[in-house]
Amino acid sequence: MLGSYKGKCKMKLIKYVVIAILLIPNYGCDLTEEAAAVNANFKEETMWTFIYINIPEEGNKIDSYYYYARISKSLYQSISSNKIKKGFILLQNVKYWGDDDIIYDYRNNENTGDILFRIENISRVTPIKGEPKTGMGQEQFEDQKKVKESKKQLDKEVKTIEPDTVKAAIK
Repeated sequence: MLGSYKGKCKMKLIKYVVIAILLIPNYGCDLTEEAAAVNANFKEETMWTFIYINIPEEGNKIDSYYYYARISKSLYQSISSNKIKKGFILLQNVKYWGDDDIIYDYRNNENTGDILFRIENISRVTPIKGEPKTGMGQEQFEDQKKVKESKKQLDKEVKTIEPDTVKAAIK
């Protein structure tokens, strides 16, 4: 039990060091705001969010990323109220949209499942009710009552098609 506590403390310390190193080249920026963002990342209460991020690339291009992740609730509140506009945001337990519109875990043999981004690159951050299910797509977020009603309506429409019409369509 004590070993897992030491491991958690060590991981937090490593995260602080990494963020501090990333802040050093930006000392000319608003360091107070950046420090507030760093501090907010380590508040214990987190929430699930959908985050849309645009990263500027060479040649006037923009790479877009779509993630689900846990973020600090206090940092979310500060960003959404425009109290913090610069700094870093730590995305935890990250999941991403694949090219096939399926959600995948970012964590694997190479990645820990956490990613650090600049707050300035966030285009949209939206709270969601709970953890998205890996291996599923958008259907998991649709209102299940509406889905059932749509299926019932479709069943009614299929039943009202005359058998002769179906036979003619098959030929």
